[in-house]
This record gives sequence, structure tokens and C-alpha cells, in this order.
Amino acid sequence: MQISNASQRASLPALQTIVEAILRSIRNIIHLDSATLIIIKCFDDSIFPPKLVKHTAASPVQDISQIFVDRLEVDLKKIYENFLTSIRR
Repeated sequence: MQISNASQRASLPALQTIVEAILRSIRNIIHLDSATLIIIKCFDDSIFPPKLVKHTAASPVQDISQIFVDRLEVDLKKIYENFLTSIRR
């Protein structure tokens, strides 16, 4: 079965409309984090006791991912510094 070129050309705008609608839908579905939760556990509780770290967005524009990374960095530096202190004793 062959489809004529004219028929194919006529269906291209309809296909393009469908693709654009799908892309709009995908953009609307993209999920933005609204909360984070992590448990930080060091191998030695005397160096850094287990800690539950959680944060919930105060507003939709708050960058939860960046807050998560910043807080994790601070806690990991504390673990590192405490570990070095324990080795030097």
C-alpha cells in the first residue's frame, strides 16, 4: 500500500501539532523537589552521631536541591574535621 506525497504532506502539520502538544505536556510534568530527607551516619558515632536532616520548601520558588547540597556539605566537613581530630589524638 502506497501513500501519495500529497497525503503525507497534509499529515505533517497534524503530526507536528501532536508532537508540540506532547512536548508541552512533558514540560508541565517536570517535577520540582519540595522536600529532602537524609540520614547521615558516620562509621564511628563518637566522631559524628547519626543525624536526620530534613527540609521542606517554604515556597514553590525555593531551591530545595541547592539547600540539600549546602547542608550536606557543611555536615560532611564536620565529619572530616572531627575524623582528623580523632586521628591526631
